[in-house]
Amino acid sequence: MAQWGNTDDAANSVLWAVSQLNKTANTTNQTNLYGNTTVGAFATNEITGQFGVDVVEAANTSSDFKKVAHAGWNLKTTGTGPVTAVTINAGGTGYANGDILTFTAAGTNTVNATATVATNTTGGITSLTITNTGKGFTNATVYGTFANSTGGATGGSTANVAATVGGRVGRVSYETLVAMGSIV
Repeated sequence: MAQWGNTDDAANSVLWAVSQLNKTANTTNQTNLYGNTTVGAFATNEITGQFGVDVVEAANTSSDFKKVAHAGWNLKTTGTGPVTAVTINAGGTGYANGDILTFTAAGTNTVNATATVATNTTGGITSLTITNTGKGFTNATVYGTFANSTGGATGGSTANVAATVGGRVGRVSYETLVAMGSIV
């Protein structure tokens, strides 16, 4: 049995690629690694997947594949990170001490970071204390929602805050496992 093929599908992906991730080289792990985009499926706080990249994709300088060294089977690693800071752009009014600001990553509905609000006498946000930095943010786009507040509503004004994410957020690397110009 061949260890890989030149057709871009799970059954033809590199069988032993999962062993680089301390997993057993078998067809179940091979299938799960193929095209994987799930944070933590193979490595904590990373997205690791195996992709077949043809010559046209490898030459495309406007896509994510512009980082690929060679057409063939490639192992893609995307870094993630936590919320490292929150900046108050406008404090708004009508918020209460102890309100909770929750953060979700773009494209998900999973809350994985939180901050606690401190306010002045008008309910304007004066500080935010990160109570859970979260993890698994894959890019700099983070959305904040006040979980238990009516601030900004019923006569108040809406606050504007910006979250900063750190760690390896947005870092993408490819490792060519098998170079071949004939993958389709």
